[in-house]
Amino acid sequence: MAKVYALLIVAIGLYYVIKSKNKNHEVLYVAAYIVGSEVLLRTTQGNPFHEYGRYFVLLFVLIGLYYSGFSKRAYPYWLFLLFLIPSILIAINSLLFSFIYYRGLLTFSRGGMITAIAMVVLLVFFILFNYKKYLPVKLKLVVVSLVFPLIFILGSCQTDGLLFKRYNNQNPSGLYKSYETEGRKDIALDEINQFTKNPIMGVGVGKKKKPEA
Repeated sequence: MAKVYALLIVAIGLYYVIKSKNKNHEVLYVAAYIVGSEVLLRTTQGNPFHEYGRYFVLLFVLIGLYYSGFSKRAYPYWLFLLFLIPSILIAINSLLFSFIYYRGLLTFSRGGMITAIAMVVLLVFFILFNYKKYLPVKLKLVVVSLVFPLIFILGSCQTDGLLFKRYNNQNPSGLYKSYETEGRKDIALDEINQFTKNPIMGVGVGKKKKPEA
């Protein structure tokens, strides 16, 4: 019943606003009603989706703008919204970067992630030491840097601790693995040896020359 109530609010609100063409700012009454009803809808799990109130308030505000137009006295508010655009773009980029970092962690690939984090750390230190006058930029970098360990902890919790064990060189049972058993040391030394023998032409990416019998 709560979900039916939520949908009826929208349906009746649309009829009320469209019929009156927002002559007396009916949009404000409907938007206020939606905001007030969210308390009831959230406690009864009646929201059709999580951001029900936000999106439908936005919808009704846009309908109100369509019928009533823009006020010339509202230009300070539009100017304020324009100033928010850079912050919105930075937030989106931060979220995308955090999402990519989280997905990268869940691949359980240590080499690529450690290299990427090392490059990010070097970039942060370069900016901090070379752009001393840009204090807001420094503060944002510090905040973003603090997000990384939190995302790692989240990923470890999501994988029941397997992510932490992977980066701590443990198997799923918690036993420490020997680097010697992985054979990566021998592969790395062989690749370096092949490079020193073929420094100009090389032997190809991920390839090596096999000794012929």
